[in-house]
Amino acid sequence: MLKLCANLSMLFSHLPWPERFAAARAAGFTAVEIQFPYEHTVEQLQGWLNQHQLKLVLINARPET
Repeated sequence: MLKLCANLSMLFSHLPWPERFAAARAAGFTAVEIQFPYEHTVEQLQGWLNQHQLKLVLINARPET
């Protein structure tokens, strides 16, 4: 069976970051990915994931500057 996750960098982009996790869960997702999560702390991300019972399955490496 195919399992999909929500890319929070692209989906629900009209919402502030904390609300994107809630929107993903409300849409039926159990997992999310984030392309560039580096503006948030690990603690913030973990809190939002736990709050909405989501798994983080992918992040992109920090781009070279």
